[in-house]
Amino acid sequence: MNPYPYSYKVRKSKALTVLLSMIFPGAGHLYLGLMPRGLAFMLTFILNIVMIVFAAQGNFPFHMALVTFVALLLPVTYLLNIFDGLQQANQNHASTQSFDGAEEMNPFMN
Repeated sequence: MNPYPYSYKVRKSKALTVLLSMIFPGAGHLYLGLMPRGLAFMLTFILNIVMIVFAAQGNFPFHMALVTFVALLLPVTYLLNIFDGLQQANQNHASTQSFDGAEEMNPFMN
């Protein structure tokens, strides 16, 4: 039996989710409460940068090809993070119900 029968999910701001995702990848997911997904984006982004730095210092034959490949993955990871954060915010927005008209008047909650 649910001890809180009238509980509801808090509607999260799409604009703030995208802004946090732009500032640091994964932060928008953490704001939405998606901890594993947010930490996975953070870890992927940080490991991508670490791989670029270590591959650039390497003396093996194809280190520049590896640097180029990993550097091309960086914007893909960044943009995927922003897109996924917005999609998750839309999903959160659709699954919550508005309980008063004041939320619908707020332009940042669209």
